[in-house]
Amino acid sequence: MMEFIAEVFQPANALATVCLLLMIVYWLLVILGAVGVDVLQMDIDVDPGDHSIHGGPVFAALQFFNLGDVPVTIVGSVFVLMYWAVTVLTNHYVNPNWEILIALYCFVPCVIVSLLLTKIVIAPLVPFFRRLNREGEVELSLIGRIGKVTSSEVTDQFGQVAIEQDGPPIAIHARCHGAKIPKGEDVEIVKFYPETNTYLVQLAKKLR
Repeated sequence: MMEFIAEVFQPANALATVCLLLMIVYWLLVILGAVGVDVLQMDIDVDPGDHSIHGGPVFAALQFFNLGDVPVTIVGSVFVLMYWAVTVLTNHYVNPNWEILIALYCFVPCVIVSLLLTKIVIAPLVPFFRRLNREGEVELSLIGRIGKVTSSEVTDQFGQVAIEQDGPPIAIHARCHGAKIPKGEDVEIVKFYPETNTYLVQLAKKLR
């Protein structure tokens, strides 16, 4: 065990090991609530009508790694893990003396192999995140819509609202601030809370 620890901290593996430690620190901070999971997230939506990007190498790279579907923090974490593993294994078998020059020669091949492994590892996650993204779009699209209270009342702890649409109405779990809203009242959807899958609503007449 001590030999393995000594090996991963050799200068030839230093860059990969530092990246891995930074990734571990980041996820520990996320678990502890010190940072949000999207603190490293970025807007990578590409407008298909932008022909300066669409169809170009940047757009192709985004598509290849499914960055429009899988969060960049997940893709980045998988890549760091793959890069660390590939680098350590490569230096162990190809560069047993941990020579810096040989490690530099291996850098680009290690990155390429790590990118390909990242693509393979995240491929099974794509359908899950696509479904999650679609559900999120539907949930956010309800904000501003008018619905009717179908439960006995809506409080800060309980309530259901139905939103009419073409086809069956959409039933949602609703909460409100302040006075209770009785059954049959029209309410406006104000906010969505994904952590509890509930919506904040208020009396629609308050907006008139």
